[in-house]
Amino acid sequence: MALPNDDNPNEKNQKSNEEEDTHDYETSNSNEIQKSKCNCNLSLNQLAAMISNLSTSYNTTNISLALPILHAILQTPEEEKEDRDGLIASSLLGGMAVGQIIGGTLGDVIGRREALILVILLQMVASIGSATVPQKDSTLQYTLIIWRFFLGVGAGGVYPLAAVLSAEDTTSSNSSSSIHHSDKLRQVALTFSTQGVGFLLVPLITYPLLLICTEEHLDVVWRVILGLGALPGVF
Repeated sequence: MALPNDDNPNEKNQKSNEEEDTHDYETSNSNEIQKSKCNCNLSLNQLAAMISNLSTSYNTTNISLALPILHAILQTPEEEKEDRDGLIASSLLGGMAVGQIIGGTLGDVIGRREALILVILLQMVASIGSATVPQKDSTLQYTLIIWRFFLGVGAGGVYPLAAVLSAEDTTSSNSSSSIHHSDKLRQVALTFSTQGVGFLLVPLITYPLLLICTEEHLDVVWRVILGLGALPGVF
């Protein structure tokens, strides 16, 4: 006489599947918690990269509204405006080309974050220097060109450093390389999205200043526009 078999194979398979699902769920939650902890610990570098990009975009754009105000104050002849604007604008672009080389080299030698701090400090000094040039028609243009060149060096150095710092900031513990790669892309995209904020700040700051200040105080307006470029570096 055969003994009855108490073990049901279907019940065994069901219990095994439930245990596997529970283990996968706990593993997934553990990975998510670990990932969020990693992002929190590295958020300081990400914030520095974002602020530096905001400062750079503001400093490269503010001259476009400061120059017309300067021309109105100095009553620059129409035939001279284009030449002066071109020299001042090109000085910043030349500085940016040099700054990208210097910034990348400094990042390899002293570290990304330390190099980023240096180029931000250079931007701060050049912004203040641009805002405090003596208002003399004979020397203002050339003094502004010099300060804008150094401002360009700082701004150009930000681009490679901020991008690399953001990408290297995502040293996630996830075993999936595709997830890790997507984290890098999101971090870099978030960093450079602040450039749009910097572009918008220029007219948003200039317009109310022109409403508040009279024609007698236009000298204050263009100096404030340029000087505010040093403010993001304070943070």
